[in-house]
Amino acid sequence: MKQIYHLLIAIIILVSWTIVIDEAQQLHADYNESMEIINNHFENKEQKSQKEGIKGNPGEVEASTEDAPDLGDSSKELSPEQEIRKVAEELGFKEKDKLVKLAWCESRLKPECGELNNPDCINPKNDSYDRGYFQISRLWHSEVSNRCAFDAECATQETIRIIRDRGWGEWSASVSCWKK
Repeated sequence: MKQIYHLLIAIIILVSWTIVIDEAQQLHADYNESMEIINNHFENKEQKSQKEGIKGNPGEVEASTEDAPDLGDSSKELSPEQEIRKVAEELGFKEKDKLVKLAWCESRLKPECGELNNPDCINPKNDSYDRGYFQISRLWHSEVSNRCAFDAECATQETIRIIRDRGWGEWSASVSCWKK
């Protein structure tokens, strides 16, 4: 009887470790996919963001209509802020300024935010692994792919969907920043 008990304990431990290893492998694969997206993003774009940068505090984030490219000209790339505003407009989302502030507070409008332990990001968490412009949680929103979270258009669409479905509470940790 004692041997059966020890065998059952060994099986339970083995199954538990298998589950832990599978989860760790999935997290590692998601992290690698995110890093690939980030690296591709910077390889395919000029380093405009270093010249222009996002400066000041989130209350000072504004869209400049003078510098905004003609939306009909696909050869001109939109900044993340312009992309967020464009998508919000297309979806009839009225709180565009608040949405831009949210992205600024969560990631400083830098898609590389979400990289684990990135000191430039306001909210990198090892436990839930938040990703992209709006720091969308992989744990709570696994339906949002890494590719989407790091793409301003897709991330904005998903963020608006989440806000419409559940309200702004998903981003309560940074409310003191974006609600100003």
